[in-house]
Amino acid sequence: MRIKAKRKNGNTVVKFMAKHISLSKEQAEKRGTVASYITNVIAKNNDRVVFEGSLSQSVSTNPYIKFIYPGGEKGDTLSMTWKNLQGKEKTGKVKLK
Repeated sequence: MRIKAKRKNGNTVVKFMAKHISLSKEQAEKRGTVASYITNVIAKNNDRVVFEGSLSQSVSTNPYIKFIYPGGEKGDTLSMTWKNLQGKEKTGKVKLK
């Protein structure tokens, strides 16, 4: 997981890449395995939800997400959590620059 978060003009710009092999139902059947893709992404700035997204099997492998939210201060902690179809979760944290 890669996360970059920078303050700019009173907003926080976040660039996030989740390392995850995304397989749609059709791709998984061809490989003889189960479908696996990220279904939910949540971003929190000091425990305040600033971004939440629901994804589907149309999202690529290692999805890249960029978003901007108002507020945040240098030194705040931004945590990004993704959850996949099987219920596996992964969380990464970074300090705002």
